[in-house]
Amino acid sequence: MIPLIVMGMGRSGTRYFADILSSHESVLLYGEIPHSAMARFISLLDTLDKEHSRDAARKQRWDEKKLSFIFEAFKSMSMGRAKNKSGHLYVGHKTPRSEFFFDAYERHFKGAGVQACYFYCLRNPFDVWSSFQNMPWNAFENVNAFIECYNESYRRYVQASSRAKGRVHLLNLDVLRLGGEPRKFFQEKVFHPLEINADDDFLDSLIGKSNTNSSQNAVGRKPEKMSSLDYDKIMGNKEISLIISEHFAWLV
Repeated sequence: MIPLIVMGMGRSGTRYFADILSSHESVLLYGEIPHSAMARFISLLDTLDKEHSRDAARKQRWDEKKLSFIFEAFKSMSMGRAKNKSGHLYVGHKTPRSEFFFDAYERHFKGAGVQACYFYCLRNPFDVWSSFQNMPWNAFENVNAFIECYNESYRRYVQASSRAKGRVHLLNLDVLRLGGEPRKFFQEKVFHPLEINADDDFLDSLIGKSNTNSSQNAVGRKPEKMSSLDYDKIMGNKEISLIISEHFAWLV
């Protein structure tokens, strides 16, 4: 089995794309794992690696069971539910901003003898900020804090892409929504990178699939119009302007 991680800035479609991926019989994705729990789990893996490395035979036994141990931990730590499946090729979880754990994922999956695949979900910063503001649990004190986090998330994606060439794939939620060809998007951007078959009937079944975690569905109201001050701060940020030029050119 191959590890699969769905990551990206919150409110950028991680839940939606995880649902799309999980619709395929070859993919088993668990839900969100709290960052605090993941940090402690990684620390545990580091400790186990150190302890088992003291003896060659113990290390070999640990390396052989490490991947199944990680997958079981994903299942146990996840706050969501995954459909019971058999015969899946990819196993993992979706958690916003898990790109911050990328180096640790790479280190431990390598120790287990596998290479992971990653999907980074991207959405234009204006809609992301509006969606955060619409959520009662929004933890950002202001737009400046949001901008800093958005930029750092994208930097982590760029770093991950350079370190794991061909294994970090971009899913641009805006391109899906505006492109007008969802079947083509799902085929080329979601399933083709995993080299799994997705026939026309299956792709058709995905069209119109509801985003259950959209802010409107989650809280029952649409985001309010963004203030001109917040808009100007986002648009005026140099890093974000580069991201917009590369991925959301129609906003320029």
